[in-house]
Amino acid sequence: RMLAKLARVDPELLHPVKHGSEQAQQDLVLIKLRDTLVRQRVDIVTSIRFTLKSLGIRLKSPNSAAFANYARKALCEHPEILSRVAPALAALDGLNASVKEYDRQIEATSREKYPQTAKLRQIAGVGPITALCFVLTMEE
Repeated sequence: RMLAKLARVDPELLHPVKHGSEQAQQDLVLIKLRDTLVRQRVDIVTSIRFTLKSLGIRLKSPNSAAFANYARKALCEHPEILSRVAPALAALDGLNASVKEYDRQIEATSREKYPQTAKLRQIAGVGPITALCFVLTMEE
């Protein structure tokens, strides 16, 4: 109804939606899937930490990429618990490797296909993911 009212009152307010190019959408897949893997990694780390906490084992919070090795070292005194947590730690190892691969692909895509990301990365706090996401979203 709202669109019909706008079209009746002032049709110039309505304009067609411009979709991104197919190539830009394909390149955005790198960023979206990396984000999904990072979220899964955070969920697994959180689950392990709170499960261990319920068993009286408190782990410090190193970064997610280092958590699996840190947990293995911390649990060496608790082999039974380590054996129960080992599959989740192995999953973290796989996720870490996949995230690193996506980081490599994002860096290469930025450098090879979108040289304008180099200027954006000169801004403090803007890395390859933010720069590439911005360029692909704006696409102008």
